[in-house]
Amino acid sequence: MLYGYVSIASNQIKICKEQIKAIKEKYDYTDELKWINIHDKTFQVYKELVEYFFMTDMQFRVVIADKTRTDTSRHDLQSITNAGLDICLDIPSPETPSAYR
Repeated sequence: MLYGYVSIASNQIKICKEQIKAIKEKYDYTDELKWINIHDKTFQVYKELVEYFFMTDMQFRVVIADKTRTDTSRHDLQSITNAGLDICLDIPSPETPSAYR
C-alpha cells in the first residue's frame, strides 16, 4: 500500500493551489485528481499538471506500508498526521526478528 503526498513550502501553497485550479478550469476538469483517472480525454490536464509540478519546488513523498503486517484493529499503533493524511505505522517491538523489521 502506498500513501503519497506533495510537499511544498507554506509560503507557496496559495500560489500553487491557484495555479492547479487554473489548469483544471482551463480543461473544464472537475473530478478529483487521481492517477487512475488518466485516459485519452484527461491526458492533457494531467500532462500540464506534471509539467507544472516540475517547474516548481514541490516534492513528492510516499510511505510504503506492507498491508499484510498492518493490524488496523489494534489501538496501540502509532498514528502520524502529515498534510491531513493519517497513516498508521506498525512499529516492530524489540522482540521482532530483524528480518521482519
